[in-house]
Amino acid sequence: MPESTLTVEGLEELRAGVAVLPPTVTDALRTVAERIARRGMENARMNLSSRTNGHGNTAAALTIREDRAGKRFLVGFGLILNRPSNLPLWLEFGFKLRNGRMQPGIYFMRDAARGLDAPYREDMEAAAIRAFREAIPEAA
Repeated sequence: MPESTLTVEGLEELRAGVAVLPPTVTDALRTVAERIARRGMENARMNLSSRTNGHGNTAAALTIREDRAGKRFLVGFGLILNRPSNLPLWLEFGFKLRNGRMQPGIYFMRDAARGLDAPYREDMEAAAIRAFREAIPEAA
């Protein structure tokens, strides 16, 4: 079998350049990521409220956690008052009822994230360009 080689020129220089970017660039991108994560969390809360008949405990348990090492925000659940901890999974993906019938999922998380990809990309690009121009004026 033939071997193949991929050579990328300038990668080390690019990494070195990114490593010295001013914190304002990273902060601008972090702000966008957090704002979109919050929008997704609020969408999920609205979906739960409109698609379930409970007391709002599951929606109230939605949280955002920052994963600094992974440079991302995670929307998830804390403790849910008077409910099993895996209830969000049952609600999202469905579950089998005692009578053997299947209760379909309500897709509250997937639907909450739907439509956020484009605004995320657009806002990230705009924030990056703005931050780069402010941080490195001679590059503008």
